[in-house]
Formats: sequence, structure tokens, C-alpha cells
Amino acid sequence: MNKTLLRISLAGTMLLACSQLGLAVPQNGWAASNGAEPSIAEAASSYPDAPSAVKTSGAPDKGSKQARSRTSEPAMRGGVSRALDGKYVVVMSTMFASSIVNVEKTNKCLEERTCSFVPVVFRSRGALYGVGISAEVGVAYLSYKLKEHGHRWWFVPAMVVTAANTYVAYRFSQR
Repeated sequence: MNKTLLRISLAGTMLLACSQLGLAVPQNGWAASNGAEPSIAEAASSYPDAPSAVKTSGAPDKGSKQARSRTSEPAMRGGVSRALDGKYVVVMSTMFASSIVNVEKTNKCLEERTCSFVPVVFRSRGALYGVGISAEVGVAYLSYKLKEHGHRWWFVPAMVVTAANTYVAYRFSQR
């Protein structure tokens, strides 16, 4: 069980490190659009603080009516959403890790025959993982959609599941 938790935490750490170091898919979709690397000029002009993107005080504002009439940019560019950042990865990794600990502690309790209030349907490891992981995929999707739409409390569903898994695992480990 310790190897599994170590692997999950290492995978989450690697995803977080790659996203922080810029090793992830580019956010502005150059590679997705034409498959080629952009020139330095194209790359520099796409950043909001690039000299070509900064409006000088004396220059007329061309296209301001067009800019106002456009809708906001989509949250997804180049196949990777901005909602999939380091915070999301850490919260979801914690939730899935707590589920694994919960299943293993429950299974140990069932093997030792010290717990009796587990329903008959959930007396196998496969059933516990099948129900637990599929429910958590739904919670992860819900949290993703909440974060994508800009809700401040996007992490609450995942933290509730994590707290429940931690509580149940603790209770089974004390028996």
C-alpha cells in the first residue's frame, strides 16, 4: 500500500513540477494549430506584456469597438484548460490517494473480521475500488467544471470526499 501512495504522490508532484516549469502543452495553441514551432516574433507578440501588445499613450486605439463587442476568450486553448493547474492536480491527487487508503484499510478490516457494518455488496476490493474511483471521477469532473467557470469554492466537493475517506480509513484502522 505504501508503494501505491508513493507512486500517486510522485505522479502528482511530477505533474505539478512540469506545469510550473512550462513543460506542459503551450497555452496559446501554436503547436496544436500548425504543428510547427513559432518564430520568436510570433511568440513574443502573443504575450500581453510584449512591446507589440502594449499600447502607447499617444497611439490611437484601433479596433476598440471590435474588442468590446467580442465575447471573452474561451478558457480552453491548445487542448489544455487553464483550470488544470497545480492546485487542481494537488487537490485531486489528495482525493484519489485518500480513496486508496480508505479501500485498503477497509479491506484489511474485512480480512481481520473486525468490522461488521460494511454492506455485503462492498465486501470485495474490486467493488470498493469500482464504486469509489468512479464516484471520484465524477467529483473531479464537477470540480473541474466549477474551476473552469471561475467559482471560488471549486475544491469543496473534492475536500468533502477526501475528509470522508480519511474519516472512514481512520475508523477502520482503529478497529
